[in-house]
Amino acid sequence: MTKKRAAVPSDVHRQRLLAIQAKLAEQKIEITEAPIEEVELSPIEQRELHLLRAHIDTMVDHGWRIISREPITLKRGAQTCFVQQGMLISPDLGSSKTG
Repeated sequence: MTKKRAAVPSDVHRQRLLAIQAKLAEQKIEITEAPIEEVELSPIEQRELHLLRAHIDTMVDHGWRIISREPITLKRGAQTCFVQQGMLISPDLGSSKTG
């Protein structure tokens, strides 16, 4: 597979870029970087709840979608489940099917 090179900017593109840079200079817009918080993630071997993770993967394979990560919330049609204190909770437990 050959790598494609970016096209050389045309005079029109250069003029547009210069115009944008001039407008930014007039408006005195400063771009500053916010400090980045470093977070150390635990290796996969140190994660907990392996069986719950495997079960959620199986649910996703059967049509469930992860709609939220905090708390983990899954949805399929009108059915909803979420993870709370390491347990998979279904508010409509009486009428839901997980597979």
